[in-house]
Amino acid sequence: VSLAGELLANRNLLAALAGAAIAVTVDAEGGARPVLLTGEDLIRVLVNLVKNAAEAMPQGGGIHLGLRERRAEVGSKATLVLTLEDNGPGIAAKALKKIFDSGYTTRTGNTKGSGSGRGPGGAHRGLGLSITRSILEAAGGRIHASNCASSGARFEIELPVREM
Repeated sequence: VSLAGELLANRNLLAALAGAAIAVTVDAEGGARPVLLTGEDLIRVLVNLVKNAAEAMPQGGGIHLGLRERRAEVGSKATLVLTLEDNGPGIAAKALKKIFDSGYTTRTGNTKGSGSGRGPGGAHRGLGLSITRSILEAAGGRIHASNCASSGARFEIELPVREM
């Protein structure tokens, strides 16, 4: 899939998912190269990340998606780097180490927090970020979570460019 094309084609879907109180912006510098990720898997990853960010900002805010290409260095392939940054409360330090673990959630019931996935009765199952990591690793990529300097969470995804 051309990461830039898919990202831009799904911007309106992601904005609708985030809700009217959250501004979603996209900045793609290059990135029109193929990666080993299907369009369906990319959408699943983006939906999980945008949904989590939106739920962490119930009063509104902003989500910025950025895409850039990192040139190949000696002994490595070129990669596309996709970042998602929000201006919400960020991720608790103790959660950063566990955030991608299956079943990990800071939410209970309908409380907003930084987990993912809803089970019966609105309880969060904590599967969204674990599934996201699995999808990206199957495509040869990786994901890293951190906090922005001022406020908010930052997710960085690296995917190797598929050579034709």
